[in-house]
Amino acid sequence: MRPQRALVLIAVLATASFAPAQELVRNGTFDRDLSFWYGAHLGWVSADAAQSQPASGSAQTGCECIKLLCDPGRLRQCVPIRPGGTYSLSLHERDVRGGGKVGVEWYSSPGCKGAVIEPDVRTRIGHFEWTRWESLLFAPSNAHSVMLQLSSDGDNGWCASPLWDNVSLRVISEPPAVMKTLLIPTAANSQGLSGAQFKTHLTLTSFGSARAGSVRLQVLPSAGKEGLSRSLVLPPGATTTLDDVLGDIGYAGGAAIELAYAEDEPLYVTAEVYADSPTGRYTTVVPVIAEPLNDPRVVTPGIRSDSASRTNIGCASVVGSEYTVSAEVHSADGSNLGTVSLAVPPRGWVQTLVPFAVSDGYVVWNWATWSGPGAPSGISCFAVVVDNATNDGALLR
Repeated sequence: MRPQRALVLIAVLATASFAPAQELVRNGTFDRDLSFWYGAHLGWVSADAAQSQPASGSAQTGCECIKLLCDPGRLRQCVPIRPGGTYSLSLHERDVRGGGKVGVEWYSSPGCKGAVIEPDVRTRIGHFEWTRWESLLFAPSNAHSVMLQLSSDGDNGWCASPLWDNVSLRVISEPPAVMKTLLIPTAANSQGLSGAQFKTHLTLTSFGSARAGSVRLQVLPSAGKEGLSRSLVLPPGATTTLDDVLGDIGYAGGAAIELAYAEDEPLYVTAEVYADSPTGRYTTVVPVIAEPLNDPRVVTPGIRSDSASRTNIGCASVVGSEYTVSAEVHSADGSNLGTVSLAVPPRGWVQTLVPFAVSDGYVVWNWATWSGPGAPSGISCFAVVVDNATNDGALLR
């Protein structure tokens, strides 16, 4: 094993000389429960904590033994990190019977998924009284998450039951964050049929990190309009709702919305376009595209345009080139009813009405300026079937 990847012990019963900043572990003090931790053979102890405060608790790992075979208890948390970062891992440990092990495992993808870059590195520790332990961690250059595991020691029909508290992973130094994007392919702040006012509702949740989530909302406008933007900061674990996101930004009309966020500040989003009416609110749930640079579409089935409903078709672009799409509209029996041409502006949005009567038909997307199958990279196309009486809609992909 390369020495720079090992757990580098800094101090026991001592305080580190550096001053780490951002805390990355969630609920490392176990004050009330084991929230954000998982594993096997775990317990929460309310009256025994490193802080010597009755109101503060600690975690305990035990084991389950059948004859001479024991399954040690383990306490685990996956933590988002940045490739090549340097971190300080510290905790307090006390033995009830025997010692424990501290394990670290690096993963190539967020959420402790993908390839295991290096095997689980474990260090044995054990102290009769509450004792602070600390180690430097050096993230591999291709690591995006780390699994922390605290487990009981044991062998040959015996295992320990250590207590754990004040588990902390703090940033020493990090490169800039890896940025990710989400795409809401269609949104509206515009007038509709029968006096309806279409608006767009977003729900954003920052979950999976102890960091505050910084989010940039960028409007991808229709041709000739300005793409406005807005930045938000979400506390860890918090949810923010925007009931009229385009109106709040100051944009009128139809558009798409691109959301940019840091990979180590995971973001979860739902979106819907809605219209209020005397009989209630009618909504169209809009799918959030997680990989807008890789969203090829060849066919969109299920369109209808008749006296009771209408179909709008459109595309959103997250790239800086203009494209022209030829949308072939087909009936249920496959007959080609005609073609609708859409000019997709750079980092923009376009939508138009299907002018042909059709029931249970489909759209075939062809690209006048693209020779590959489906859409070029960074273009997402869709259809929306809308009830003419209520403005209730269904977005089709």
